[in-house]
Amino acid sequence: MCYNTTGLILVCIMATKTSNYLQTFGFAFVAIMGLALLCISLFSQYIVTPISENVSASSSQSSATQDVPITTHTWYSSLMYSNYSEPLYALPVTYKLTSLGIEVGAPRLDETEKTVFYTHNPSLFIGFESNETITGKEVTHAGEWDVSFTLTNQKQKHMEITITKGDPTLVVRNNDSAIQISGSIHSIDQLSPQTYLLNTITGRQFLLISSVDTQVNASILTVTIPAGTETTQLILLPDNVGVVDRSSTLVQQVVGCSRNYQPGMTAYDVNLNATDHTYSVSYYRNSSSLDKQLMTIWPHQRSADSTILERYQSLGSYKTDRGVLDLVCTGKLTFTIKQSQLPHAWSDVLSLDGDKLDTAKALFNQDLQTFNALTVPTGVYFKGIYLKNLADLVELSHLLGLTTTFEDLKKREVALLMSEIDSFSVDDTTSLVVHKSPEFGNEKGNDHHFQYSYYIYAYSQMYEYFSETQKISVDALIRMFEKEGVPGLIDSSLYSRSNRFFDPIEYHSWADAQALFADGNNQESSSEALFYWYSWYLWGEKSNQSNIKELASYLYSAELLGRNTYWFFDGINYPNDRYTAPIASIIWGGKFDYATWFSAQDDKILGIQLLPLSPSSAVSLKFSETKLSALRSYFEPKFAQNAGTGFINYFEYVKKINHVGGELLPDQRDSEYIPRTFYYLWK
Repeated sequence: MCYNTTGLILVCIMATKTSNYLQTFGFAFVAIMGLALLCISLFSQYIVTPISENVSASSSQSSATQDVPITTHTWYSSLMYSNYSEPLYALPVTYKLTSLGIEVGAPRLDETEKTVFYTHNPSLFIGFESNETITGKEVTHAGEWDVSFTLTNQKQKHMEITITKGDPTLVVRNNDSAIQISGSIHSIDQLSPQTYLLNTITGRQFLLISSVDTQVNASILTVTIPAGTETTQLILLPDNVGVVDRSSTLVQQVVGCSRNYQPGMTAYDVNLNATDHTYSVSYYRNSSSLDKQLMTIWPHQRSADSTILERYQSLGSYKTDRGVLDLVCTGKLTFTIKQSQLPHAWSDVLSLDGDKLDTAKALFNQDLQTFNALTVPTGVYFKGIYLKNLADLVELSHLLGLTTTFEDLKKREVALLMSEIDSFSVDDTTSLVVHKSPEFGNEKGNDHHFQYSYYIYAYSQMYEYFSETQKISVDALIRMFEKEGVPGLIDSSLYSRSNRFFDPIEYHSWADAQALFADGNNQESSSEALFYWYSWYLWGEKSNQSNIKELASYLYSAELLGRNTYWFFDGINYPNDRYTAPIASIIWGGKFDYATWFSAQDDKILGIQLLPLSPSSAVSLKFSETKLSALRSYFEPKFAQNAGTGFINYFEYVKKINHVGGELLPDQRDSEYIPRTFYYLWK
């Protein structure tokens, strides 16, 4: 089966239940979490007045008639939602659009005990000649991991800028206006009439390559690029090579590679080898050319594919908050990742041995009693959690042979799910699916993959119990979620990204829609991101749609690799000298934190990376012995120290799933909701 999404991702697949409501974490946990997410929404969803009337947020954003959602959840989203931009973390370089031009940063890495920073630190500045103010901005292309935008000045002159994540190159085209490059420049070495080496006062170096002769003002250390220039490239050189000069082999290699630059969309192909269950992922900088261009190899790629640096010559590296990025020159960068073998149902991961059934039934009745005492929430997020948990109870009651309870719960869940369908609609302005009771910026697109995963999962679990007429309505709702979040599954040539949440360079999702923070975009709950892809996998399985199931399998595997690398430091050199924790809890564009939005407590910081529990937890919560040892040495003393204070030792779940012990957790239902039946039955 092959997916073709306007040439940007080609996924070719070659060859080919029940419950738990750990999500309700106890409404104490969730309520605190809710307050935190509310804080996020207050900061990240304000409306920004455009610079001028001719500003267009994106070529794929302007009207609902295009039937695609707005461009959100990217490292460049703030270009769409602010007058200029917040810092754009196109690692290894950072950028920021201001009223006078664009700042180009070569950040340095800073650490504290609980945070690692990669703060935007402007080194160079590109603006119109005579510092003319920018009066208009139009995003002309928003791709998989590249973005182009045109800036207009007071004299109605223009320059077009293209920046690409994972590429240290900024490209400028200025057909009708001269532009200037200035900043913290220490000296300028001319290599040719069109090529310069810019040495900054911080010791970082940039290579400037223009398609025409340029001019240097030696007295004020600026470079002027004349009008009519087809392309000018500004390239940050690696930081591990020391100071280089014009005769440097590195400079010659970079100049040689940059001569091949071709404008065009970023794209990638994914192919499954059914024999060894690995995906082969190929990145392209231009879908119509294999000319060699600059790219970087990231830690998750090295972790997944141990031979990648043997196949591509590293020209140098950059130390970032994501670890070391290796600069390479290639027309096609290919690496392999393992396919996650996902369970289809709770029966795949629970042990239903006869000698356990009596205890399990007693625990289930306690769980159900507590659940029945809960009030059905109204807000989109908490209601989704409630519906997911109830669907799991339906499945678990069926597995335990509690026929009467099963029939009662099934009827109740079907009624709730059918009544919930009318709560969703498509916003005519944004093409986003919104809920009648939005929470945490739902109307702006925030956290949709967190929120809607619970609904996709619940409708999937219950799909066989709907009537044929009901299935028509359910199918239509899930199609709405699909069209909004995974446009790669629909026929649309207007939306150039394969899905709205996933970052194909960093290999994980983003949760904030608009990224209006100085630290860029962010995502806290890596486990909910994984649960989103699993919910689509389950929907594909239950609704017999192999294309959805196969794509979700890839995206789950990809997200898991990103989660393991950047949240759990598998294949990355953190924790380092000053950062002490074995995990990160919030990943930002320009930093990562051992923290949550809603609590500084260790149980919440770990729990938000483990919940919700689902059959896929059998995959996501399995760790190597080395990582398990690091988690144990860090968390067990903290949980022991706080025993009896309301802390829930979520590490017990990790131990249970990894078969290294795991005590049945105490019944603290007044503070946290504990799904003891699931825990008890886990294989």
